[in-house]
Amino acid sequence: MTRPKSSRYLILMYGVLSYVVFFFVFVYAIGFIGNFLVPTRLDDQAERSLLVAALIDIVLLAVFAIQHSGMARPKFKSWLTRYIPQVAERSTYVLLSSLALILIYVF
Repeated sequence: MTRPKSSRYLILMYGVLSYVVFFFVFVYAIGFIGNFLVPTRLDDQAERSLLVAALIDIVLLAVFAIQHSGMARPKFKSWLTRYIPQVAERSTYVLLSSLALILIYVF
């Protein structure tokens, strides 16, 4: 089945947007881990107690791990492609993984 031209362009733009977000998240990761040129850094001074910081870290890592691993499963992919075009599935995965990493950088 052939998609209308406008639909193909929207999917292409969505894919480009997803990978642009990923690119900026990846570049930010270099500064975040290397401790330069970004407002939040891996080795910043602690602003919370150790227990609160550890709980936040556990939740953020769980969000990323569940999203990242869960979306990679064939069963999830088949469920997702009932709601979005199959050609947009990978872009959605990349975008949501990037957003989960942004949460880690912010918090």
